[in-house]
Amino acid sequence: MGFLADRGSGGVGAPKTRYGAARGGFGGLSRNTLFFGVTSFLVEVSSEMIDPIMPLFLMNVLKADAVVIGLIEGCSEVVVALMSAISGYVSDKFGKHKAMSVSGYFISAFMKLFFVIAGTWQNILGLRIVERFGKGLRGVPRDVIMAHSDRKEMLGRAFGYRKMMDAFGAILGPLIAAVIIALLLPRFGEEQTYRSVFLLAVIPAVLGVVILSRFVKELHVRKMGDGKEALRNAFGNRGYKSMVIVGALFGIAQFGNAFFILKAQDITGNVLMTLFGYIVYNISYALFALPAGFLTDRLGGRKVMALGYALFALTVLGFAFSTDYLFLVFFVTFGMVAAILDTTPRTFISRISDDGNKGTSMGIYQGITGFLLLPANIIAGLLWNVNILGFRGTFVFSFAVSALAALLMLAAVKMKRD
Repeated sequence: MGFLADRGSGGVGAPKTRYGAARGGFGGLSRNTLFFGVTSFLVEVSSEMIDPIMPLFLMNVLKADAVVIGLIEGCSEVVVALMSAISGYVSDKFGKHKAMSVSGYFISAFMKLFFVIAGTWQNILGLRIVERFGKGLRGVPRDVIMAHSDRKEMLGRAFGYRKMMDAFGAILGPLIAAVIIALLLPRFGEEQTYRSVFLLAVIPAVLGVVILSRFVKELHVRKMGDGKEALRNAFGNRGYKSMVIVGALFGIAQFGNAFFILKAQDITGNVLMTLFGYIVYNISYALFALPAGFLTDRLGGRKVMALGYALFALTVLGFAFSTDYLFLVFFVTFGMVAAILDTTPRTFISRISDDGNKGTSMGIYQGITGFLLLPANIIAGLLWNVNILGFRGTFVFSFAVSALAALLMLAAVKMKRD
């Protein structure tokens, strides 16, 4: 890609960001952002070899029911949320963004080894919590480095690029898993096949950690002052505060991918076809991640987030009533939603937050909205088992809440420039 040298090693006139990190040759994005994209690609290959088959492993091998799966999904997301809030504050306070990010990626990669020998759903719950601890530790410090490495007007593209690389990894991961399953399932059965996938998934995760530790450079960003002052600065911003409130409402509707996967299996009765639907979702995600960033740069975060909420409402309504392969269409819209909601809030918050306060602001938002994924997933699991509506209750409830959140994002969140 023609990377330019980092600060201190570039030639005369080498383009710099506000904080001195040289920009690379991919649309003017920084070297840090480019390598974070490579790391995200590899780590996502690993995660997406595991994630789409984990609910099937839990239900078909470990005999867990939908409520247990919802509990595991919810607890995992709560850990990510809490650690995001803590890591955002700590990274702003001490400025150790890279060290925290590398540590988080390493913990996640290491814990995946133990999925191979897990014998009960309780084992999976414990392992998932520790593995998600790593995810929560790494995310906000990584985003802060990116926010300070690229120009403000290009942040949507920067975050969109990283999520695009994420999504390409999420396409390759399930494809690798599908090939392994197709080869091993007839000979070894579900349990040994799934455990083989878990073991092989560790390899790309370790490669991602190596690349991150070797090539991403720490930036010397101004540290924040008093913690109370940081909180006052964050919540003194009326646009930010209203965004967090509406995002929290939407969090109640945003149950985990496991329920979409279980619905696809209910329709198809076929593991490979279910994985194909999930691959369609990730292809859509990959194709729309960078455009979502451009759209956010052009229209602003408020409008694009409202669009994401509205598309999610359409998606869950479609899943509720799909009885044939029409569900693949809604995996496409689901991918578009994921691209928006993984790109736009980061851009929005990066723009409206002070330089020494970005990690804290991102962490608060991700902490609050992520914490609500626990009740969201438990509610989803309970509604799945209700005899009156069956699994449709899960999706109908989510439709009502997410549609309301879309309206409130437009009506209640007011920003001059986002």
